[in-house]
Amino acid sequence: MKLKTSVWLTYFITSMIISTSGLFGQTLLVTIDEVGFSANSCARTLTTHVSNGSGNYTYQWSLTAPGIPFPGPNNLRTVTTYLDITTDFIVFVRDVSTGATGYSSVTVPRILLGSFDIFIPNVFTPNGDGYNDTWFVADADKGFGAINAYRYELSIFNTSGYSLFSKSETITLGSNGLLGGNIEWNGRVNGTGTIVPNGTYTYSLRLYNCSGSQLIEGYIQVFGFFTISVNPNPATNEINITFATNTTEAPNLERQIPFIIHIFNDKQQIVKSVKVRDSNSTTIAVDDLPKGNFILHIISNGETHLRHIFLE
Repeated sequence: MKLKTSVWLTYFITSMIISTSGLFGQTLLVTIDEVGFSANSCARTLTTHVSNGSGNYTYQWSLTAPGIPFPGPNNLRTVTTYLDITTDFIVFVRDVSTGATGYSSVTVPRILLGSFDIFIPNVFTPNGDGYNDTWFVADADKGFGAINAYRYELSIFNTSGYSLFSKSETITLGSNGLLGGNIEWNGRVNGTGTIVPNGTYTYSLRLYNCSGSQLIEGYIQVFGFFTISVNPNPATNEINITFATNTTEAPNLERQIPFIIHIFNDKQQIVKSVKVRDSNSTTIAVDDLPKGNFILHIISNGETHLRHIFLE
């Protein structure tokens, strides 16, 4: 976020311009050249240029960030900063030979320093239902903000230590670096092959910023090799709910995971609940329910899958 120039600094700049122009009749044309402003740069370098002076100048740099002194020697044409806060840099230039002055300013983005702001989930369901299909590293608020890193190296392994997926990337554009959602895995071998079977997998993630790197390791639970079918729909007397394995993705998978089914009416009230154990299917009588629209909440392994049904 760009910090606003304080009132006293604005007054000082305005006074300098007015008094200088009135006394000498000339204002120096000052610009600032910026180097190292990419996300993976750990130093920001600013160089002053004057286009209409004698060449003999003094320089005075200042910051608009309150309470932060200028980081380093002040009377220099070129300065380098390593601040972890975004702020405006202002340079005042005085021509020693003529007395003319001028100034310029530039917003300098922070460099990525300090701890990483991340949240790493430990379960996902790559079953194509549009909910929780992709595992990804989020920001600390479980969203898509900056995570204070510019590079990552990710590897996913099965329980035998075999590498199933690996990817690395360095962000150079902009100044925010990596965002929540940039680091992800879709559950497929090498990212394009078949979806891995249900089970536990390990990840190795190394993050980089200007403070160094950190290796983070953990586990991911994958529950994804099934589709949920609800038939008939519309229904009259009963509905059949089946968890069907995908034989293309996981031909040897046998699903024996308990699940709970809640039926909600259009007033968001639970009108019927069923618990299923050691089975891939169940039949629920619905002839005691009124006609209309209902929503099934099918809960398994902490994940909720929604299905719409109509009773006639």
